[in-house]
Order: sequence, then structure tokens, then C-alpha cells
Amino acid sequence: MQKIHIKIAIPSNVLEDCKDLRSKTQKLGQIARALAIFRVEEIVIYSIFPSFSDDLKLIKGILEYLDCPQYLRRIIFPKLKIFKYVGILPPLRTPHHPLEKKITEIPSNSIREGVVLTSNHSSSIIDIGLEKPIQINVPKLPVKKRIVLKLEKRGNSISGYPLPKEKIEEYWGFKVKIFEGPLKSLIKRFSNHVIIATSRRGDSIINKAPELIRKIKEKNKIILLFGSPNRGLFDIFGIQQLNLKEWVDFTINFIPQQGTHTIRIEEALISTLAVLNFLIKT
Repeated sequence: MQKIHIKIAIPSNVLEDCKDLRSKTQKLGQIARALAIFRVEEIVIYSIFPSFSDDLKLIKGILEYLDCPQYLRRIIFPKLKIFKYVGILPPLRTPHHPLEKKITEIPSNSIREGVVLTSNHSSSIIDIGLEKPIQINVPKLPVKKRIVLKLEKRGNSISGYPLPKEKIEEYWGFKVKIFEGPLKSLIKRFSNHVIIATSRRGDSIINKAPELIRKIKEKNKIILLFGSPNRGLFDIFGIQQLNLKEWVDFTINFIPQQGTHTIRIEEALISTLAVLNFLIKT
């Protein structure tokens, strides 16, 4: 089956309807779960105005924290105030978040992510979340670098070698990127994708589905644009004096005849990605 690469773009003020750190954390947890469920590969955070929202560090930090395997978080992430409530969030349970903690539990030829503890001219010591770190015959790796390993197990000993992520067939989480620049530059950057704006004022997915499916299968790459709680994409593009429909391939209402006046970003993500998942697989 043809693999479709999915990315999404959300504004940096996506948390403006949350009143405190706890509610912001919960919302980001729901966003992360939606990304993982539907195998989104990248989330891009853009700004509506020339400067980013104060929540930018919070959004990026928590999403990256949740994408990181649990056993690596204490090494990679410092203790910061923004992580105060991450313990209330459900785990992603993606393939790169394995539950095995003992060498005896590790399947042969499995793939696992680790972090470099030390490295010298001949080898490196990698923490992969087991009883003890493992040694690999790869020299001069940066300390605290995240690395994916194909593991080799012989009895109770285990080693491995680096595996490029593009060679992993399973879903391996999402990247979080910040886009600095006007919206027209964001659109140009993703010109080789099918660019889909989500809007209540867009064309019904019921009418646009056949054309959308054809376009997606031609390019194999999608980026979905979402607005903020208080501003839709027509308003957001209007702020930068751009006509939304002239800059995207499709402007689609994925939830026609919605029963609520507004749809929250976490709800829109689940709904939109579920519809797309169905269309892509049919």
C-alpha cells in the first residue's frame, strides 16, 4: 500500500482558550495522541503575527517530551516548570515507546531508541532503557544525542548498530518544528505537498473527496493547516493580506453540519485525520 506522509501546521496561540498550565498540558496531550494515532510525521508551529505567542516554548517542549521514549526523558529533558503536569497525560504507546525493561525481554533483531552517555575514539555507551547501558562499536558520537539502534542479541548480551529512521517501516513518532516567517513563505516551503486548509467556510469534504484523493495519491505528501481557537484560517491569512484559497490546494470543511458553534483544535485534529485516514485507505 502506498505510504502517505502527513504533516500538520498549527498557530503558536493554539492554547489561548486554556486558563492555566494544567489545562494547557492536557490539551497538548490530546494533540500528541491525535498525531500518534494517525501517524503524523511532523507538526509545524507558525505565528499569526510577527512575534510568537508566549506559549511557544511550552507547546514545543511538551510535544517533544511526549514523543520521547519514557526511559530517555530524565536524561534529555531538564526539570522545568512547563513539565509540572506531564505525569497526568496518557502515554503515546507508539512503536518507539517499548515497555520491555530487561535484556531477557528484548526480542531478537528489534529496533530501539537510545541516548549517548559517553563516546571515545573506538566505541560509545548507549542508554536504551534496560538494566544497564550497552556498548556499540561506533566512535565519537555527541553526548546526549538520540540514536536509533538495530539490536543484536546473543544469549544475555546485547549490542547494536545505528539505523537511519528512513529505513524504519513502523511509525516512529513526530518531529516538532518552528516556522519563522510569513504564511506565504510557509506555503512555498511545502509546495511539493498537497496543502489543505481546514475551515468551516470551506468546501464540503463530501463534494471534494474524489478530487482530494487523486491529488494525494499523486504527491504522497500532505500538510494540513489549522487555525486558532479565536481565528479561523480565512481571518489568519487576511491579517497578512492573503487570500486563503489562492494559496492552498484545497479549503475543506471536514465536519459538515457540525452541531457546535466552534470545534477545538484537538477535536478538529481527530475528526480531520480520521476522515483522511478513511479516504486514503479506500
